[in-house]
Amino acid sequence: IMTAIKRAGADLIITYAAKDVARYLNR
Repeated sequence: IMTAIKRAGADLIITYAAKDVARYLNR
């Protein structure tokens, strides 16, 4: 269960980071 939570958390962080990078590149 902890592994799944960590994986989901990492996935969320990656998605958030990707959006942040895209926003930065779009300036």
